Amino acid sequence: MSIESKISLLVQKITHAINSVQSSVGNTSSLPTLDKANLVAALIEIKNEIDALSTAQQNLINDAIIANNKAWSSYKIDQEIVNAIADLIDGAPEWLNSLKELATALQNDPDIITSLSSMIDKRVAVDSVQSFSSVEKTQGRANIDAASQSDLNSVQSVLSGKQNDLGTGSVGTFLSYNRTWQYVTNADVGLGNVTNDKQLKESNLDTDVTLSANSDTKIPSQRAIKYYIDNQTLDGGTF
Repeated sequence: MSIESKISLLVQKITHAINSVQSSVGNTSSLPTLDKANLVAALIEIKNEIDALSTAQQNLINDAIIANNKAWSSYKIDQEIVNAIADLIDGAPEWLNSLKELATALQNDPDIITSLSSMIDKRVAVDSVQSFSSVEKTQGRANIDAASQSDLNSVQSVLSGKQNDLGTGSVGTFLSYNRTWQYVTNADVGLGNVTNDKQLKESNLDTDVTLSANSDTKIPSQRAIKYYIDNQTLDGGTF
């Protein structure tokens, strides 16, 4: 083969290779980048946009706050769902911690409402009258560490004995600090200057018809008052 023929064959192969490359690359004018003539420049432009998008995305995700312009990471969302489920079941046993299990339990026990009502009725109420058996009352006092009925009876017995030890006072007496019965005196109620008499004494009356004593501690008799008034003169006359 001549030199000319070899050169011609090489040109054909190069042309074919260029056409193959151009066919694989495609039309660069279809690139969505600003730079469409240089593949390297176009790739760099796309990389920069991806990096900028990644930074914005990182600023958008914030697990620490709740805001309209922020998003939680998938980890935070998963934790919130787990916590919400835990709050919803609130410690319910595993066999009764879903709506399906609750529905099944209700179907298996059609009298569950009656059972629940009976359980509630056994709880001490403050807004209605209740009746409990002796066993239930004993158990209730034991549950709250209250005094038993026998203890209360013992206290009542002791108090009754103490009351009997005090005896019974007379009318007009009171139980003094020394546990003895005493009569109430005027001084006990702040009336020490008042006598216990129910009516005036004769010594309190002033029978002086002239009322000359001018006493603050005597009361003039009717006769003294009448005589005194009868013998007063007004405008030179008597009345």
